[in-house]
Amino acid sequence: MKKRRILLVQYGDYAEALKARDEGREENYRAQFYSLDAVDELVQDGECCVICLDAGPYEVLHGSYTVYAGHYEPQTHGRQYHKDAEIAAERLFDVAKSFEPTHAILRAPGWVLTRLGRKLVEHGVPVLPLLADYFPHGGLKNWLRNKSVVSLLNDERIVLCSNHNRPACCSMKAAGITPEKIVPWDWPASHLPEDSPPKELTHQHPVVFYAGMMLTEKGVPELLHAVVLLHERGIPVRAVLCGVGPDEKQFMDLAQELGCADSVDFLGQTANSTVLQKMHEAQLVVVPSRHEYPEGLPSVIYEAFETRTPAVLSDHPTFVESLRDGEGCRFFTAGDESSCADCIQESLQDAAAYAVLSETTEAAWKRIRCPVAFREVLLDWANAVEHGTAPRLLEQSLAAEEGA
Repeated sequence: MKKRRILLVQYGDYAEALKARDEGREENYRAQFYSLDAVDELVQDGECCVICLDAGPYEVLHGSYTVYAGHYEPQTHGRQYHKDAEIAAERLFDVAKSFEPTHAILRAPGWVLTRLGRKLVEHGVPVLPLLADYFPHGGLKNWLRNKSVVSLLNDERIVLCSNHNRPACCSMKAAGITPEKIVPWDWPASHLPEDSPPKELTHQHPVVFYAGMMLTEKGVPELLHAVVLLHERGIPVRAVLCGVGPDEKQFMDLAQELGCADSVDFLGQTANSTVLQKMHEAQLVVVPSRHEYPEGLPSVIYEAFETRTPAVLSDHPTFVESLRDGEGCRFFTAGDESSCADCIQESLQDAAAYAVLSETTEAAWKRIRCPVAFREVLLDWANAVEHGTAPRLLEQSLAAEEGA
């Protein structure tokens, strides 16, 4: 059989991740090294070209991998953004043509999927969209925004498209993508809720924990404002934030401006083991994502439940479609710092109710688990396109689940 030549396009610094794994360092986020191992298994004795959209610039050779990074993501807006996206897609396609891939995996939505994906499909390259993104739907604006991606993903030459967890997959269906080819995927469980005892509310100085990108759309400003409101109400909450991103300095300045800097710890990029330790120590995990952020189902929610730490979540569509208020979590109105503060206060003011929230994190965790793992999607899809058969995993498509 012809050796595989895998083209992988995604965000993040892949070369640094490979180096960290080889050096025995800790992973920065859940399943980071698992995903590298899965791609290794896919590549076998072939080659892999990885394009990192937001790292670099560099070109690195690492065993059977060639990793390109060049800050391909456009930084403009409006019409200029679309022009720059087309230029970036041409740059990416030039790299792809020179590599001559037998398979292409696109782990980025938006212009990467619609522009580069279309070019690859038209040149006969099998394409797997492997996403972790919510598709806004409903209304003319979203219909226009989704028109290109729906057309591409419904193309018969794309035999399978996969998204992280069911709500994100349901959003694809609602946007107009045929459910027969949509397969929900998940990371394998690295920890189990049963490995940690339920928590009791005994701490006099409660800690709320955030882990994720430092982005305004992730709702971090609401959390900082909520800390101030809680202090005004006599609740000495402390916020611990892990993660990096373009708005990190802005958030540090905001904490100073609000007068809560002494009650907020910005830990920056931290190892996943440290994240889990901080969750164990915290009383609540807060995930304040705004509706405009295209969440799949972030790992921080799984990890909160695995450490038996109740979660305070915004009412992002992905969250409310997956979980039940009062079962391991509570919901507040996204973008509303008063609602966020109220939800944190209510979760901390009653020890018995808190104990129920912690006890039911196991049920909440089971509710969001999906049977298909990331590795399975890669291997099943690649085998199917090589043999000209339908992917076996279509038996677990969204349509198959709904028809069961």
